[in-house]
Amino acid sequence: MSKKEESGLNYPIKIPMPQDGYVNGLYEPPSMLVETKQPHGGDRRLSCIIMMHGFPGEDMNTHNALFPLLATRVAPHGFATMRFDFRGCGGSSGMSKDFTLNKGLSDLRKTMDWLRNQYKFTQFILVSSGLSCHIALQAFMPNLVTALVMICPNINPLASDLSWMKGVHEDHQAQKQGFVERDGIKYGLALINEVNILNVTPLLESVTCPTSVQYGTKDSQAPAGQIELLKDYMINSRLDMGVFHEGTHGLEDKAMRQTMLLNMEQFLKKIP
Repeated sequence: MSKKEESGLNYPIKIPMPQDGYVNGLYEPPSMLVETKQPHGGDRRLSCIIMMHGFPGEDMNTHNALFPLLATRVAPHGFATMRFDFRGCGGSSGMSKDFTLNKGLSDLRKTMDWLRNQYKFTQFILVSSGLSCHIALQAFMPNLVTALVMICPNINPLASDLSWMKGVHEDHQAQKQGFVERDGIKYGLALINEVNILNVTPLLESVTCPTSVQYGTKDSQAPAGQIELLKDYMINSRLDMGVFHEGTHGLEDKAMRQTMLLNMEQFLKKIP
């Protein structure tokens, strides 16, 4: 059996957005369902796994194709997956300066609507990375989101390598041009404004579904203090923690990557 047959078929998707542009994605049914339209039943799960990359400079294939690897691991357990690029990233419309957390949340909700209409999914598991973990937290609703997976979460950006954003929204030059450019990436003033007013505590307290957190102790985008926030405030969620000593952002070390994939597979296959 070929690798493509093992992991199912990939279906490139372009989801038009009501206001502007489109979201570029890839839908992958589980390995036992090759046809694109079949009713739920048998070994097919009712929840679809949606994978969201981080920002900046990332897309659905970053971190050495972590999301495609995870899709292959969960397909034999009956999970369909959907991974996509936020607008302003990867193959979706827009530029990096257009990306905001609010737009990212709209992209996610539109993707959920598309999956509901096309494949009749009623529940979702959200896999997020870096800054997109904020989007996953904002999207949580009981009975809609059955589990969360956070990979190297950046839930307190002003305490990470994005700390330079603190107060930048008040800079006259930034206000004039509408963005700040760093390391070749343009950060829109709207995103910087969002980061400066983030209040993550109520979001963490509202989550009631099981949550898997995978992170490295040397990750500049997810310092240890961020993980302590999860432990302190996600008191209504069952936390499954994967801690990798000396691990960096994305956990691309070969041994760490394999262990992380196994951790996530074992966690996800227990979700109804």
